[in-house]
Amino acid sequence: MDSDTYNSYDIPIENMRRLTKAKVPFSFSYVKEDGSIKVVKNALLRKMAKTERDSMGPYKLQYQCIDTGQKRSCYICALLSFNGTKILLQDERTQA
Repeated sequence: MDSDTYNSYDIPIENMRRLTKAKVPFSFSYVKEDGSIKVVKNALLRKMAKTERDSMGPYKLQYQCIDTGQKRSCYICALLSFNGTKILLQDERTQA
């Protein structure tokens, strides 16, 4: 990982969980389903949705925006950044 990018979702999500446990808000951005970019400046994670209610729950981050109190979710694969650091996945086929 470069100091200015993450090359997987594992570390950012692990850090989101750690910060949420400590009640420390974090920022992140993602691509919404309509193609626009959403920036969340102060968030904490919520518990994952039950699969009986949302079959796509395991593929989403459930969060609460601290500024507005709104409870939202986003697809993990749509994450663009965490605390100002970009998330750029590497295609294993293109690595030497």
